[in-house]
Amino acid sequence: MSGPALPWSKGGYYYAYLSSSHEQESYALIYGKLIEDEFDVVLPCKLSSEEITRIINALKYDKPELFWVDFRHTHVGSTALRFEAFYSGATLERCKKTTLNRMESILTRSKQAAGTTDRERVCWLHDVIAAETAYGSSSASPSHDIRGAAGGTSVCEGIALWYSALATRLGIPNRVVLADCRNAGRLNHAFNQVWLPDEGWRTLYIDVTADLRHDILTPPSRLHIAPPDAAIWQEQGYALLPQSQIPRVFSF
Repeated sequence: MSGPALPWSKGGYYYAYLSSSHEQESYALIYGKLIEDEFDVVLPCKLSSEEITRIINALKYDKPELFWVDFRHTHVGSTALRFEAFYSGATLERCKKTTLNRMESILTRSKQAAGTTDRERVCWLHDVIAAETAYGSSSASPSHDIRGAAGGTSVCEGIALWYSALATRLGIPNRVVLADCRNAGRLNHAFNQVWLPDEGWRTLYIDVTADLRHDILTPPSRLHIAPPDAAIWQEQGYALLPQSQIPRVFSF
């Protein structure tokens, strides 16, 4: 896969696989509203429920910085959407500040510790999250978006979104990957794919959740940093969606 073929120039990875200019225009409009905490969106044209489903799922996995938006409970009309937030008012602002401060802290550390090559930076970021995150859920911080991971406790989806948010800020092309792991018959696992521009756009899968550190004396494993064709993914039963398919977690 060459550099020019990679789809990050305007929106995000899955943005590029929206099937029409109407979908892409609506995606950009919705993002612009939500990032400013405007939750009522009038669409530029009438869209089908399938088109709205594709757009919202693409936003969920392209834009982890919208962690306060409860995409699952979107109110859908053919030409208008109303979104819900997990928090409101002062609680929302406090949540944003805490999460974004944590992000900036890691990014500041990266300037001295992450190395200079793309591979060094993606591995450093993997190690930081693996060392500082426990697997689980917390009533204080929902575990399926970046708030839980920023607070140190999350499940695979939140961890993958957190890695993606930080990797994007570090300038690393990436996407969140959803998979059926161990023949569950459903999308039950999330991890990441990154591209390394300084290695001719070589690509790696990175599963931070699988490499979480289990005690403070042991450094994180890097067992689950490997090319897509590495045997480990087949051996451990990862069944992936096609790269061009937008994950379908929410339906409207």
